[in-house]
Amino acid sequence: MGCRARKYELREHCEGLPKRYQDRCAEYVGAGYLIAQPGDFPGALRTCATLASPGAKKNCIFRLANVHMPTNFRNNLSEIVRLCGLLEPELNSFCVGAATIGIRFGASGPGNKKKSLCDELKRDELKLKCAKVVATYHESQEHSHHH
Repeated sequence: MGCRARKYELREHCEGLPKRYQDRCAEYVGAGYLIAQPGDFPGALRTCATLASPGAKKNCIFRLANVHMPTNFRNNLSEIVRLCGLLEPELNSFCVGAATIGIRFGASGPGNKKKSLCDELKRDELKLKCAKVVATYHESQEHSHHH
């Protein structure tokens, strides 16, 4: 079975699930895309952006921006900002926020811990939305005990 066909299977699989599972399933759509098309982050983000529900879009993007992009671009964080910029504004600020979270709490080098990619967004309202994504996540981490 060819890899080309598999690219959209996960997405279709998610959209065939009961509504309450679709958003959760979407977390893996972007990652699944990268398995089929290694390194094609623009394609993975575009695929996320075409998912049906806002929650699915965000889960899909969060996983990419939070885990895969910081790992891949740890020495080139501005590339993350550029890639997130391919998305429409609402998702763009969410993507950069998710990446900032990934860098602070995740896989990247210690030198990057303090860095907020939100500051690299050009428009003030996007910076604010991005900062809100980071703050909200931070609060949810404080409240959950498995951290």
